[in-house]
Amino acid sequence: MLIQSLLFFILGVASTSWLLVLFSPLIWRRALHLAQKFVSAQIPLSHIEIQANYDFLCAQHAVELVRNEQKYKSLQKKYAQQKMQLGQATEQLYRLLLPTQSASSSHEKETIEKKQNTLTKNTFIMEIKTMRKKIAHYQQRLKEIQSNELDSAANQQLIDKLREETKELAATLAAQIALQEGETSPINTLIQNSKDDNDLASCIRQKIANSKKTTPSR
Repeated sequence: MLIQSLLFFILGVASTSWLLVLFSPLIWRRALHLAQKFVSAQIPLSHIEIQANYDFLCAQHAVELVRNEQKYKSLQKKYAQQKMQLGQATEQLYRLLLPTQSASSSHEKETIEKKQNTLTKNTFIMEIKTMRKKIAHYQQRLKEIQSNELDSAANQQLIDKLREETKELAATLAAQIALQEGETSPINTLIQNSKDDNDLASCIRQKIANSKKTTPSR
């Protein structure tokens, strides 16, 4: 009885082993197929696919770079136009602020000239404020576009130089207007609320203070 049970056990083990040997190639091929399918879904397997993806990324980057360069040149052109307009306004303002060499012939003429001067000053103030907003907008756009460039050291220096030059010119004009109008100038109200030492209002305040130190009181 014991020998019979042992023989059945050996026969069962042998049958199981035979079945495993018989079906193991099918199981292995199935597992290998699933593994290859999973890997193919994750990464490209051929060098051609890798090269194709690389060429596509290079072409996409080149198109984006050309588009950014075109935008940058367009913004530079607009900035140059705004700078030219600001220079014309500066020249007109200097002419306006020159002291008159001859006295008025009549009280009516003097009154008309004062009204015209006041209106012109207010117009210049509004123009300078408008130019300041536009220039700030263009500077921001230039900075955003330049941040996408691969080598931006030289261009960033140019942008910083243009920004400082614009701020310096705008501050000089605003300071001269504020000094000409006196304590009632609305520019004084604008610069009083400034808490940043590097903004335009702070620069105007500093120029006004320097002008008061160097210019004798009337």
